[in-house]
Amino acid sequence: MSEIKFDVYQEKCPSRQALEIMSDKWTILIVNKLSQKTHRFGELKKDIGGVSQKVLTQTLRALEKNGFVFRKNYQTMPLKVEYSLTQLGLSLSSIFNLITEWAEQNIQDVLKAQLLYENK
Repeated sequence: MSEIKFDVYQEKCPSRQALEIMSDKWTILIVNKLSQKTHRFGELKKDIGGVSQKVLTQTLRALEKNGFVFRKNYQTMPLKVEYSLTQLGLSLSSIFNLITEWAEQNIQDVLKAQLLYENK
């Protein structure tokens, strides 16, 4: 059986769905945190500054639906839920780590460029 060729530049290519979820800042930050260790929801909320409970829930669901995150429920009281990366999520984590490192290392140049642009 021949392998299907996908072309992200084609309007209806399903690979654009992967790009859409991967290009979200919350996705990048969540995957980075989960690449370090398994987290509970509250830990992620605390560790990722500025993310709302609603957005964190939506992003985790999307990541689980698309095969990047595994959600494990424990039948305990109180209910305990943990999130970890799947193999697919792990394959993305090194790329996302590079992106966040690049952002931190180059933000001064970005801020300078913004200032120059605004002062034209």
